Amino acid sequence: MTTTLDDFPARTTAAPTASANGAAHGEMLDRVQQLRLDGRLGAAKDARPRNAPWLPWMLAAALALAWAGMGLRTYRNPGSDGNFAAAAPPGSPAGTPASTSASAAPVVAPGAVLMAVTGYIVPAVSVAVSPIDAAGQVIELNFKEGQFYEAGTPLARIDPTNYQYAANEAGEGVKTAAERLNAAVKRRDELDPKSVRQIEKDQLKAQINEATALKARSDDELRRMETIRGSVSAKEFDTANNDAIAAKFRLQKLDIDLRILEAGPRPERIAAADADIAVARSEVKTAEARLAQAMWRVQNCVIRAPISGTITAKVAEKGVLVNPLAFSAAAGSGGIGTIADLADMEADLEIAEREIAQLAVGMTCSVKVNAYPTRAYTGVIDRILPQANRAKSVVSIRVKIALLPGEKPGAYLKPEMGAVVTFRAAEAK
Repeated sequence: MTTTLDDFPARTTAAPTASANGAAHGEMLDRVQQLRLDGRLGAAKDARPRNAPWLPWMLAAALALAWAGMGLRTYRNPGSDGNFAAAAPPGSPAGTPASTSASAAPVVAPGAVLMAVTGYIVPAVSVAVSPIDAAGQVIELNFKEGQFYEAGTPLARIDPTNYQYAANEAGEGVKTAAERLNAAVKRRDELDPKSVRQIEKDQLKAQINEATALKARSDDELRRMETIRGSVSAKEFDTANNDAIAAKFRLQKLDIDLRILEAGPRPERIAAADADIAVARSEVKTAEARLAQAMWRVQNCVIRAPISGTITAKVAEKGVLVNPLAFSAAAGSGGIGTIADLADMEADLEIAEREIAQLAVGMTCSVKVNAYPTRAYTGVIDRILPQANRAKSVVSIRVKIALLPGEKPGAYLKPEMGAVVTFRAAEAK
């Protein structure tokens, strides 16, 4: 059963109460009457504007239009869930939703721009010009910036005085070592049996004949002393006997000398002589190497172009000191300049890590330098460097640029120029 506010007066007045309670109930009745909403609600209904009913319909229509727009965008970009927080692919129209996953990436139409990246033009080959293993004061300079030189062309010369003195000293060392070698070889030849002269053998044989004759005479004298031993003194007999013995041993000695002369020296002496020759030859080679090194430095006092190319920088003047040992390619110290092959140019680019997957070696692209925006060049990704830059979250790539037909190297494309490289989907190989 529902109780209304209209029931309160009847029920309240019907109950028998005391005079004290009547005042309390009267006050409560006044408060309950104040809480009745019938009158106020009616007044509010009467106060509403007459055009209020169209507002809800307007809100519903706006909401329907919003949902229709989102549905249309989803239909035109399949795979998109309407999340615009992620970055859209480079080259996409403004407001195009990005894919929320790699598998749901939007399909790029052939010929559409994948990305346009700014970078710098650099030569593929750039070599610092410096003396090779020689240092000194520059006394000649024969080159200018912007000029083309063939490889081996003399560009400068440093003072060769110190290196010439060293070369002269090394030359004398070679002569001394060669003389020592000749002496060692002669000593070895003297020990060779084949080197014994026949006259030496004849001389020894003559001594042997002489000793043989003396032995024969000593033997005769000893036999004569034995026959007259009783009439000679003991001293005379002993002298004859000793002379015979001495003649015998002298003859034996000369026979041995002849065999030694014919056989040659001991193997140990020959080996020692051979070792002396080997040491002398090694000293000659060492002296010759020192001479070659000294002459190499003298020749390197003439600084030549290491490659065929154009001088891109000149960092030395006549009178300055250069030293290849203190060479620094970045600062140019120790050298005289830089030469580069301007016919082989590249674009040095840095690609964001999240976009590098869209590129590959061999992909073609278009290149425009800021200085000549009307000249369009064709480029090919030559290499993607193997290491990323974690501080920038980028990967460096090199784009090989083909010069236009008839274009002179260095006429338009110059090192360190700014360029814009555009990659398109249709140009991917």
